[in-house]
Amino acid sequence: MTLRDMEELWRTIKPDAKASNTRAKKAKERGLEPLAEMIARRDFRAVSRMREEKKRLNEKDEEEIWKGARDILSEWVGNESLVRECAKEQMGKFGRVTCAKVLPAGVAGKKDNTNTNNKSTPKERREQKALESAERYDNFSALVTHVKPHQILAMNRAETNGTLRVKVELDYARQVIPAAERFMRSFKTAGGDEQKYNKVCEEQIKMACEDGVKRFVKPWAEREMRTQLKEEALKRASLDFAANVKALLLQPPLRPQGTVLALDPGYRAGCKCAVVDKMGNVLETFVCYLHKEMEMKKKIKNVCEQYKVSVIAIGDGTASRETETLVANSNLNIIVDDDDDDKKNDSKNSCLRGWVVTSEAGASIYSASEIATKELPNLDVSLRGAVSIARRVQDPLAELVKLDPKHVGVGMYQHDAKSGALDKELDYVVESAVASVGVDLNTASISLLSRVPGMTKNVAKNIVEEREKRGRAYSSKTDAKTVKGCGAKTFEQIAGFLRVAESDDILDRTAVHTESYDVARKLLKKCTDDASLLETLATGGGNISAEVGKEIGVEKNTLKDMA
Repeated sequence: MTLRDMEELWRTIKPDAKASNTRAKKAKERGLEPLAEMIARRDFRAVSRMREEKKRLNEKDEEEIWKGARDILSEWVGNESLVRECAKEQMGKFGRVTCAKVLPAGVAGKKDNTNTNNKSTPKERREQKALESAERYDNFSALVTHVKPHQILAMNRAETNGTLRVKVELDYARQVIPAAERFMRSFKTAGGDEQKYNKVCEEQIKMACEDGVKRFVKPWAEREMRTQLKEEALKRASLDFAANVKALLLQPPLRPQGTVLALDPGYRAGCKCAVVDKMGNVLETFVCYLHKEMEMKKKIKNVCEQYKVSVIAIGDGTASRETETLVANSNLNIIVDDDDDDKKNDSKNSCLRGWVVTSEAGASIYSASEIATKELPNLDVSLRGAVSIARRVQDPLAELVKLDPKHVGVGMYQHDAKSGALDKELDYVVESAVASVGVDLNTASISLLSRVPGMTKNVAKNIVEEREKRGRAYSSKTDAKTVKGCGAKTFEQIAGFLRVAESDDILDRTAVHTESYDVARKLLKKCTDDASLLETLATGGGNISAEVGKEIGVEKNTLKDMA
């Protein structure tokens, strides 16, 4: 049973604060409930009882008495769970989502002015943009089973902006009202079988069923379906966004590592440029302008030759294509991988392998963040974005973990999702990506280390501070035990995710846990003297035979599972 089912059960018995204002409540106060019960039982004395009530209440019109009794019957129909469940089931099968564009007040008169007058206010531009986006779903109609999750979210956003009217429609007369009539037939009839059909009562019951479905069941069923569609769409959007974030984080880093020249394109403020070495340190920053084409080409070429740049990274923002065209026409010495010496040019002495256009989503947010201020305190905010672009090419995972995943530009409607559930999903994705790749103790930042499962931010901070304090790199994984806050239990949890690329022990460069080093060495000694086998096993690419495993004291594939 779901929470929504529990709420539906509670609804049938909970006190209703608004009950005193309902038409059925007023009819009961007038003493018409016995008449309603007689109508439900199809009692032939209902007409006589109606006339008595008319005389008692001093009513001139008999219809007022019938109407009061029908109001009570309508409420019974609207509160009946079987009728509601029927409406919900039919809505899920045959409901149809329809949309119609709505022109907000004032937008129609401003539409022409927007095209001719450049002084339109930001509010007017937002309204016009929202209206244009709603045109896509004007006169839209589809079964609820055929509507895509992204369409639901787009329609909801347009409806919130007031540019679209969304409805969920169903043929209630064909599918739901008969269920209400069956419910009314469940009342025991009066007078035996010959009295089961009473024309007057049947007419009142039919009108009461139609009214009850229209006033109570229909709004509830539409709200339920809209809520269900929205929840499913947001869940799908969160999962898709999380999958996109993980794919982005797991992009392979630059190989071989080298110096990167990053260009953050721009027209008015110019192209912000930064030269970053293979360790992520900033070597030089400068600004070039696209309208000074020759000067910019010369500067880029000189920088590439001076710092032996391996790759030029170009942001994909404004003026990205113009910047890429300028780089392509800069007559750079790019390495040509060709065996024919006649086709080689002066690029044989160059380190430049080409250029790449990369996403700069979130770079401006990083530039003004606290992390960027600590990492690049002496660098202008506008230039920090170029440094971030360069580091994204060198190691996407290490750089992107510094950002809120919502700002990496790989989702459409993630801001509409519930922040708590989405944040939980994204945190899991980021930690999963970090755990899959691992972190190098000698190069990882605090942001990256804090994402290691089992490691707190304080321990990550102490690892970096200890690394800077020593003035030298960690020589093995076990050196992390000397860091304040990293006790035996903490190290036991994080050891499998740590790497030390400069370690003399090859096992420190792999995902093998320190507790399994003895087993790994026995396995290598038993299988081969070639140390490269360890890397194959550590990445899950090899198996061990049952005989070898039994001899060295482990079960088959144990090392692979630990890796």
